[in-house]
Amino acid sequence: QAPALPLGSHSLRVAPDGGISIKAGHFTATEPILISKLKPGFVYENGGGVISVEGQGFTRGLYCRVGEMESMKTQHVSATELLCPTPAAKPGTLHLSLSSDDLHFIRSDVTLRVVPSVSVVSASPLTGSVGGGDNVKVTVAGLVPDAPAPVSCFFGALVVRARRTKDEREVVCDIPPHDVGEVALRVGYGGFGGE
Repeated sequence: QAPALPLGSHSLRVAPDGGISIKAGHFTATEPILISKLKPGFVYENGGGVISVEGQGFTRGLYCRVGEMESMKTQHVSATELLCPTPAAKPGTLHLSLSSDDLHFIRSDVTLRVVPSVSVVSASPLTGSVGGGDNVKVTVAGLVPDAPAPVSCFFGALVVRARRTKDEREVVCDIPPHDVGEVALRVGYGGFGGE
């Protein structure tokens, strides 16, 4: 185990069998890796998303691992932020770990919630005014009662908050103003700044 050293490069000498010191190279002392926050704090079970990992001591070339899933290379944003791709995982709560060599991982106490994917079963009506303001009732599968963020309707790239009804499989959304034409409708969580 290395003694506490100041940050930076240090000579590394090895004395095999108590013999004469032999110069072996350099050892670099770095700031410890610390994870403080994940944004968002949830991902969908089908994977394919990206989470922002906030903390300190981040260098280029780190790997992230969600639970015990296969590790993935991160995208370095700064010494305090990484982007971590998320693999498919079963719903539950998992820890995030980081590694510089893809072998030895530092497990964080910060957890990531994996939620079921939400799918649209039906929607009514299927048309709305380009000026917006109409409501659409959407029947969905996969919503969880204790949502990790507000339930939202995504009309293409536009996001509006959904209102849950007494039926746990149904939400109501206000149709936002949009251009003439078809738009993909999906339901999920968050989608607003900071969520």
